[in-house]
Amino acid sequence: MMAFVATENETEKWEGASIDPKSLELYDISGQKLYYEFSVYKENNLISRIDIGANKTLGSALRRIEIDPKPYNVAEVIEKSIKTAKAKYPNGKIVSTNMVVYELIPKLKIATQNPVFQIINQVSDHGSNPENS
Repeated sequence: MMAFVATENETEKWEGASIDPKSLELYDISGQKLYYEFSVYKENNLISRIDIGANKTLGSALRRIEIDPKPYNVAEVIEKSIKTAKAKYPNGKIVSTNMVVYELIPKLKIATQNPVFQIINQVSDHGSNPENS
């Protein structure tokens, strides 16, 4: 990975950067773990995200390096997804809420599910304002 960083991007941007060891787990539409998303910080600023495959059938472990990503607040997005699900289905029981990748080119969405329904909210441009889809 460092070879990629050093040849494709400005090296000074990565000097002194660190990878947060706590990853965000991203799932596919069937609920299978798809990626571990690691955030890269320099001087407390998010400079990159790195997706590592969570399944050996995906091939290469390094799936994606996102440069200058837009920050998003996972807790806030999940909270909004749950609120939307409860408003639309007040008698429903939420059984799971996960960050989900739906497209081949990853776009994050939230899946809040119960056995009868599934609410999907898009994390628009990795922002913290989910939209119903």
